Amino acid sequence: MQALLVVGGVVLLAFGAFALLSGQWPAFAGGLFGGLLLMALSRIIDLLEELLRNASDAPYSREQLAKIMQRSRAFRLESELFEVHPNASGGNEYPLYYLNGEPYVRARAFLPYIKQVDTRYTFELPGREPVTLDRSSAYLQGAPLFEYQEQVVVRLKSLGLRTRPVGDAIKLEWLQPVGPNSQS
Repeated sequence: MQALLVVGGVVLLAFGAFALLSGQWPAFAGGLFGGLLLMALSRIIDLLEELLRNASDAPYSREQLAKIMQRSRAFRLESELFEVHPNASGGNEYPLYYLNGEPYVRARAFLPYIKQVDTRYTFELPGREPVTLDRSSAYLQGAPLFEYQEQVVVRLKSLGLRTRPVGDAIKLEWLQPVGPNSQS
């Protein structure tokens, strides 16, 4: 439906452009108004579907998950706790995915600290007990570890981590402090 609205909007905008070239001002105004209206309706439907999904706590559809993954912004990941493994380009930028309000990041950021046996991943972060997670083949609400388009994505909370924005970077910190002054 949304695709039809966008296509219809583009067709009306093209019609308006041709009307402008031929000097027909009312047709130009109608094409411009109608095209923009149809495209705006498409975006409004998209936003309403997302709000409805969030309010109902329904699982993401494949299309919704793909949109979230594609639209997620990449941040430079930093940590004083461990070294963030470089991405394929050699930098520390990774997309930060928010799924059901929880931050997720590609497991590659923790590559030096991962041991994998089949679908079981053990994360051995410095100063913490190892955490073993089973990878699911798709995202399910609250999944600690899942595969998406041949990439493994991990929920930071599952590793005992939280995010803190620092300028244009994201700092990874422990959920609970470690050391002699921490409370168990």
